[in-house]
Amino acid sequence: MTTATPVGFIGLGTIGAPMAGRLVEWPAGLVVHDLRPEATAPLGEQGAKVASSTAEIGAACGLVSVMVLDDARCAQSWMSSCR
Repeated sequence: MTTATPVGFIGLGTIGAPMAGRLVEWPAGLVVHDLRPEATAPLGEQGAKVASSTAEIGAACGLVSVMVLDDARCAQSWMSSCR
């Protein structure tokens, strides 16, 4: 028997927010993070757990989607957990 695992989503901009929104009702839960806290509020209000860091998402989720603008922002989002 396979057990569902929470899904993590990093990057809640123009493309990421709608994609993550489709996962709010995922049976095991959705965990979201964005460098802009205001971007996480709408999904948090819909039932997603808002993570304070990418490390928190990595620890909680079996699958993580990263939807950011470019390589520099990808590195910035991951490195923010290392500070």
